Amino acid sequence: MHGPEGRHRRSIRLRGYDYAWMGMYFVTVCTHLKLCLLGNVVNGRMVLSPTGEIVETGLIGLPERFPGLKIDSHVVMPNHVHVILAFRGSRSGEPPPKLGAIIRQWKAASCHLIRTTVDPCFGWQRNYYERILRDEDADRVRRYIAENPAQWDKDTENPNLPTRL
Repeated sequence: MHGPEGRHRRSIRLRGYDYAWMGMYFVTVCTHLKLCLLGNVVNGRMVLSPTGEIVETGLIGLPERFPGLKIDSHVVMPNHVHVILAFRGSRSGEPPPKLGAIIRQWKAASCHLIRTTVDPCFGWQRNYYERILRDEDADRVRRYIAENPAQWDKDTENPNLPTRL
């Protein structure tokens, strides 16, 4: 894919890996410019804004659109979302969707709904981060997701942290 100046953007995906394969994927998606638009952490718990509610509702609804997909664990943070997506395979005989198609659909649908109802300037960061999870990693990542709001005051994604020299 080429950027605005015609330069080729380097893919952060694992070369040769089929992201439609059954398995678990730990995905992080950030808001554009990492703006805190999805809610606030209050006393170690996430309180969603209307924008955050739309994002979470769209995320939870993905398995309806993509049979064989399970939302294993997730958290919507002020400026990013962590989710474990589990692909269990499709019984329909159709080829399973790739991870990128699922994330693209969720980001596009949530962005459109947010822009037409809550915030006409909302946007997502262009890409997303993903890691293929092995079974032995899943519990640790689930715990990380569950504890993420309580750790917000130490999170490098928190723009309100004092800068460290």
